[in-house]
Amino acid sequence: MKRRPALEALVDPLIALLLAVGYVTLLLHTVSDLGYARDEGFYFRAASDYKKWFDALFRDPLAALDPSFVDRYWRDNHEHPAFVKSLFALSYKYLHLEFHLFREAGTAFRFPGMVLASVGVATTYLWGRRSIGRLAGFVAALLLAMQPAMFYHSHRACFDVAVMTMWLVTTDADGRSREGGLGWAILTGILYGLELDTKHNAWLLPPALI
Repeated sequence: MKRRPALEALVDPLIALLLAVGYVTLLLHTVSDLGYARDEGFYFRAASDYKKWFDALFRDPLAALDPSFVDRYWRDNHEHPAFVKSLFALSYKYLHLEFHLFREAGTAFRFPGMVLASVGVATTYLWGRRSIGRLAGFVAALLLAMQPAMFYHSHRACFDVAVMTMWLVTTDADGRSREGGLGWAILTGILYGLELDTKHNAWLLPPALI
């Protein structure tokens, strides 16, 4: 008698996972037709420098954490937060240079943004499912994924869709924390910290939540 509720509890996470994987797959199959935007070039260059710092960090952590050494590799594009560019750097390092999962370096740089876009789609489904129902959540996720602006920006190694996703997951976690549970409150703080390290318009979220 307990098996059916247990299986039922897996349905929505599985749907969310399938939506996320499906969206990443669609983005990867359509990225080759999309030329590089001007601002992507700045982030590619910065992420390449960050990759060199990560190489040094894994080789000699104490030396890599010296302030002068950090400044040497992180000064490029310093006006933008570093979280997403760090993901670009690590994807380039491992998925292109080391494991050769992507033949195009640009696709490796772009891949973290695609994953974050897919997390946003999955979160939209789960939030809609919890708030209204499964069909509403599914339709909301599809409508988000297929918005022309969303679909276009989900391919790019930029911060727009990334900060949208961080805004979404942080707000969702905040809503869950208001229902009770210290864990969700702590997670909200962690997610908001990552959002601040994604793009500066994250500073607008606390007034919106208040």
